[in-house]
Amino acid sequence: RYSRFQSVGNITLHFPDNFGADSTQIYYIGLKGEATQLKRDVVATVVYELLPNPSDHQTRAETGGGLSHVE
Repeated sequence: RYSRFQSVGNITLHFPDNFGADSTQIYYIGLKGEATQLKRDVVATVVYELLPNPSDHQTRAETGGGLSHVE
């Protein structure tokens, strides 16, 4: 049987209107289906700098100020 939500990791719900009130309160949202094991791709390389070294990064002056010229 074909499933409408295959391999869903996130769901965003949008409620554009309510019944004239300033805010909308939702008390229950039920989702039915069979849970499967979540399989995510592993991140191969992660770079995290606690103290960035400015010499590792180019400035706008070094890269042309963010502008490019095409002839």
